Amino acid sequence: SAGDLTIDNPITFQVGSGSTSGAGTVIVEGDLIIRGEMAYEFVNLNQLTNLPNVTFVVLGDMIVDAAISNIVGNYFIFGDGTACPDVATASSGCGRLSTGQTQDDPLTHSGLIMAKQFYLQREYTDVLDAPAESFVYDGRLIANPSPGFIDLASQLPVFVEESPF
Repeated sequence: SAGDLTIDNPITFQVGSGSTSGAGTVIVEGDLIIRGEMAYEFVNLNQLTNLPNVTFVVLGDMIVDAAISNIVGNYFIFGDGTACPDVATASSGCGRLSTGQTQDDPLTHSGLIMAKQFYLQREYTDVLDAPAESFVYDGRLIANPSPGFIDLASQLPVFVEESPF
């Protein structure tokens, strides 16, 4: 989408059906602002290509509202080509992820995030020492690649275990 994209309402990414893939790619030519909870639909799958998977390519910053607790998806936050300032200075599209300053809610992300700069702002604490921000890689980008990311797995390093004897 040209310009900023704001997700104001909760969204659940649906499973594909039949020959319809559950994977999608969204290109944001500006900032991505998330103000709605995000989730993937959970149902039994007949085909791996039906697995819901969303990828965002962001040519600005990604800002998560402090009231949001759950987001899903793969995020490649490239920015607009400007250098990122110190995190104490406001960003203007450099490729920063900001998680929203709060002490009330933790943030859990399922997927993958690549950004030029991470500004982890949450200060949530509880008696069980749960993290303020959790980033959990879920493998969906490899299992059912989004359009434009089909060859991503071929670019990953290959590890081979060999015996020294």
